[in-house]
Amino acid sequence: MFRKKISDLLLIIFFIIIIILPNLFFNFRGKISRIENKTLALRPQFYSSEGKLNSNFIHEFETYYSDRIGMKEYLIGSFMILKDKIFHVLNIPDYMWGKNNEMYYSGGTWAIDMYNGKIHFSEEILKREQTNLTILSEYLDFMKIKNRIFVFIPSKEQIYFENYPSFVPKAKSDMVDELCDFLSKNSNLDILNAKQLLLSHKNNSKPLYYKCFDPTHWNSNGAFIVYQEAMKRLFKHDKNLKILSKDEIDIKEDEFRGLSERYSLINWLNKSFSYKDIIYSYIPKNKYEVIFDRNYANEIGLDRNIPYKHLYNTELKNKKTIFVYGDSYLENFWLDWLAQSFENVYFLHSAANIDILNNLIIETKPDYFILERVDRVYFSFENLKILKQFYDR
Repeated sequence: MFRKKISDLLLIIFFIIIIILPNLFFNFRGKISRIENKTLALRPQFYSSEGKLNSNFIHEFETYYSDRIGMKEYLIGSFMILKDKIFHVLNIPDYMWGKNNEMYYSGGTWAIDMYNGKIHFSEEILKREQTNLTILSEYLDFMKIKNRIFVFIPSKEQIYFENYPSFVPKAKSDMVDELCDFLSKNSNLDILNAKQLLLSHKNNSKPLYYKCFDPTHWNSNGAFIVYQEAMKRLFKHDKNLKILSKDEIDIKEDEFRGLSERYSLINWLNKSFSYKDIIYSYIPKNKYEVIFDRNYANEIGLDRNIPYKHLYNTELKNKKTIFVYGDSYLENFWLDWLAQSFENVYFLHSAANIDILNNLIIETKPDYFILERVDRVYFSFENLKILKQFYDR
């Protein structure tokens, strides 16, 4: 009887600890959850700024408490580790394991549906995108920017399809080839199909995309191959244009151990995974000093969340300016290489308002222009039609 009372008492104490402990470590100060990759809810107010009672207080408090309850990140991380060790299941939103420990981006089901052909270009959409890209080309003509190239990049699964999860069938065609083939046959636009280029180097090159460190991007090996081809295209218009060769590059290889870049700042979690990847860095040997300048972006009120960069080469006085309108595939890899050939390199993310693009083109007066898109955002050309208002008057 005494032993039963002791066991009952210990059970009660155990449950009290479970209830109290998370509240003792309640997250009052944090702003983001690195493990969930989201902004944490702020403490709700009883009254609004107008002095009215907040009718959503209970719902907002539930969200606030759920986001910030103590030890939540440790519990989520432990669950991730457990699922991976027992079932080899990746408990990360928008990512999944393929074969041979290759991680792939799923985008919910968006990337999967692109891979299996459920999402593809119809004839109508291809004609629409050709019209939008032609408007951009006419705009560049109007702005007297004759040297331009349009670069279309595939996601990792279009190159390393052999390791994609076997439960997803591969479509006969993909959006990179569909778009590039249509534009090549029906327009005079200078198109670079990065998919076919990368496939031609795949078997005689080191990996062209990250294995798990960052499955949403190519690595420096893949980026440099496409950089060189794009520069060769631009070289046709300017024989004095410098193109970096591999002999002019120091290639550094760093081993990454863990799960992915996304969790690299959560040491205890990353150390619990033993997956390996190689991070390649391509650093020009005779690197010019480059200054990063954001002043003009601040003057025109560009949202700081929209990536914009101006790299100014203080030693290269060739008066050449290039404007890159794309996304992180070029922002994270090409800009420093381009800065070895151009006195001024401007980058604007494609998420920026078209008015901002026009203002920057007028201000920077580039001689060269690169449009870049990765396949999962090809449908974002629709905003280019706005450019017509700036030249068709």
